[in-house]
Amino acid sequence: MRHGLTLLEVLLSMTLLSAMAIVLAGTVRSATGILPDAAVPLAWQTAAEAAVREVGRNLESRDRGTRLDRSVVIESQSLTVFRADRTSVSVEFDGDTLSRVIDGRKRMLIGEISSLSWTFDPNSDHLRVDIVHSEGASVSKTWSLAP
Repeated sequence: MRHGLTLLEVLLSMTLLSAMAIVLAGTVRSATGILPDAAVPLAWQTAAEAAVREVGRNLESRDRGTRLDRSVVIESQSLTVFRADRTSVSVEFDGDTLSRVIDGRKRMLIGEISSLSWTFDPNSDHLRVDIVHSEGASVSKTWSLAP
């Protein structure tokens, strides 16, 4: 009675095992290649929502004792809020970056922006911001600036 495997059986089993490992490695590589691509827009979306919340906090701190057109100044690339404590906060869009400026100190809020727009409706006193990522993701928010 003979025990063990022949050389042909060992080579055949190693070939099958190698083929399965190659297929599995290709599947794992393609699956992990998808994750970083999905993580970037998700991280950007989270950062954009935080930037929008920052703009909202700035708007909440505006000087409500003066006319709206003097407490909030909207330009094509920036939004400046004059606060009740007589300081101002600006949010500026420059290139592909949105930054906050207080007392001359600039702090980046978010990057990789392809477009940003501020829209003010004087009939309803609503301010809307739309921020679009370079790969298409977007965040929008509307605030009521009525007293």
